Amino acid sequence: MLRRALTHPDISVLLSGIKSIDHLCDNVGSVKKGKLSVDVYAEAKRRLKYAGIIPGPVSAD
Repeated sequence: MLRRALTHPDISVLLSGIKSIDHLCDNVGSVKKGKLSVDVYAEAKRRLKYAGIIPGPVSAD
């Protein structure tokens, strides 16, 4: 999920909670891999939409 967020064009800051040093190392390793390819990002968006999770702006309501 970190790489998907890193790839999203409207996200400029990425915060991640951690429970341990191992978790931090895993997160850093994910981010070091860089953004997802266009195809993988599109597939992630398709699967989220199919699951009923539609990424986008959150309303203030």
